[in-house]
Amino acid sequence: MPRCHEISAYSLPMFNESDSFSNDLFKYFNSISPNNINDKQDDIISEESDCSSLITNRHQDELASTISTLETSATTVTTDDRRFYIKEHENPSTSAAAIAAAAEAVTLSNRLKLNSAADVKEFVEAIEQMPDLEVIKLSGNTIGVEASQALGKSLESKTKLKKALLSDIFTGRLLAEIPLALKALCDAFEKVDLLELDLSDNAFGPAGAQPLIDFLSNTKTLQTLRLNNNGLGLGGGAMIAQALQASADKAKAENRPSSLRTIICGRNRLEDGSSQALARAFSSHGTLEEVRMPQNGIRPDGIRTIVQGLRHCKNLRHLDLQDNTFTLKGSKALADALTSWPQLEILNVSDCLLSKKGGVSVFTALNRGENKQLKQLLLQYNEIQADGVQILADAIKSHLNLLEKLDLNGNKFEEDHEVVDILKEALSTWGHEDALDELDEMEEIDSDDEEEEEEESESEQEEEEEKEAETAKLDTKEEQDLVDKLSKTHI
Repeated sequence: MPRCHEISAYSLPMFNESDSFSNDLFKYFNSISPNNINDKQDDIISEESDCSSLITNRHQDELASTISTLETSATTVTTDDRRFYIKEHENPSTSAAAIAAAAEAVTLSNRLKLNSAADVKEFVEAIEQMPDLEVIKLSGNTIGVEASQALGKSLESKTKLKKALLSDIFTGRLLAEIPLALKALCDAFEKVDLLELDLSDNAFGPAGAQPLIDFLSNTKTLQTLRLNNNGLGLGGGAMIAQALQASADKAKAENRPSSLRTIICGRNRLEDGSSQALARAFSSHGTLEEVRMPQNGIRPDGIRTIVQGLRHCKNLRHLDLQDNTFTLKGSKALADALTSWPQLEILNVSDCLLSKKGGVSVFTALNRGENKQLKQLLLQYNEIQADGVQILADAIKSHLNLLEKLDLNGNKFEEDHEVVDILKEALSTWGHEDALDELDEMEEIDSDDEEEEEEESESEQEEEEEKEAETAKLDTKEEQDLVDKLSKTHI
C-alpha cells in the first residue's frame, strides 16, 4: 500500500466557491506542490499566469481530465489551516469527499485552539470519510475535552488506524481538563489495533497516567510507546509500569508474545521510586528492542534494578540512560548485563558518572566480544581515564568492527595522551578513523590521593544508598493516591 508523505501546500488565489465543483477543485489544486505544478505546467497553467482565472477559462470536463493526468501528484487536501494527508491513488475523483475516502493519514496544522465539537467538525467529517485511515497527527495544537470527545468518537471505527501522534496537545489547558480529554482519545484507541502512541511533551504529570491505564493494560498490538517529557514523577511512572505489567501478564495467559518493541520515557523525574515496577515490566516484555530513559534522576540503585530487568530483553538494540547517575554500582550492573544483549547497536550512557573503575568494568565487558553489533557508543563526561580507554581500544580492535560513532569528550584524560592515538589506530583497523568525536572539553585529572579516597568511600556510599532505597516513598500525596487508584482499577 502506498505511504502518505507530507509536502508543502501550494497557495493559489481563492476561486469562486459558489458551487461545490469549484470548491472541490480549489481544495485539490491547493494540495499540489510547486514542483508538481511546474512539471505539469503545459497541462495546467504557467507560473506567470493568473491562477484566479483557471475556473472560468476551462470547462469542467476538461478540468476533470486534467485531474486524471495528475493522479500521482496530489498528496494533500488543504482547507484553511487543516491539512488532510492522502495517499497517491489510482482513480482520483473530482469530489473532495472521494479524495478524502482514499486517505491513509490525517494531520491537523499547528497552533489551533480546539475547544468544542464545532471547532473540530470539519476535521471529524474528513475522518469519517477515510475508511483506510492509518495515521492521525494532532501534535502542536491545544485540544479541549469536548473536542477530544468528538475526535475520539470519530476514531472508534477506524480499524486500520496504526499511529496516533499526539505530542504537545494540551498547552494552556487546565490540569483538570487533561485526564478527561486523554480518556476520550484512549477509549477510542482501545477499539483499534494501534501500533504507535506518542504523547510526548504533554506536561500532564501523574494525573495524565490514569487515563492511559485501560488502554495500556488491554492493548494487544502496541509496539511503540512515547512518553517523553510528561513530568510523570514516581507515581505516574509506577502506574505506567503496572499497566504494562498487566498487558504482559495477559499476553502470557493467552500464550502469545508481547507486541511491545519500543519505550521512550525520558525527562519524567522517575528517580529510584519507580525503578522496581519498571524493571518488572521490562523483564515481562522481553520483546523490547529500544528503551530510552534519559534525564530521569535515577540513582545507582535504580539503575542497577532497571538494567537487571532489561537483561531479559535479548533483542535489545538501543539503550539510552543518558544523564542519570551510575557510579561504580550502576556501571558494574551494566557491565554484567552487556553479555545479554548481543544485538545491541546503540549505547548512550553519557553524563552518567560511570567513574574510573566503572569505565574499566564496562570496557572489560565489551572486550569479551559479546556485543559485535555495536555501532554507536556515547560516553561523555563520565570521569573515564586512560586505563579504561586502553581496554576500550583493545575491544574495538578485537571485536567492534561496526563501531562508527564514539564520544568520549569531557572525560579525565588529555586530548594528546598516547592512548588517543592507540584508540584512533584501533578504529582505523575497520576504516572508522573518523568515528571518534572531538575531545575539546576534557577534565583535569584529580590527584591520586583524592581518587583513591573517592574509590574507598564507594562501598560506604553504596551501603547508605541501599538503606535509602529500602525506605524510598512516593514524594507527594497526590502521586500516592493515584497509585492507590491503580490497584482498584480492573485491568
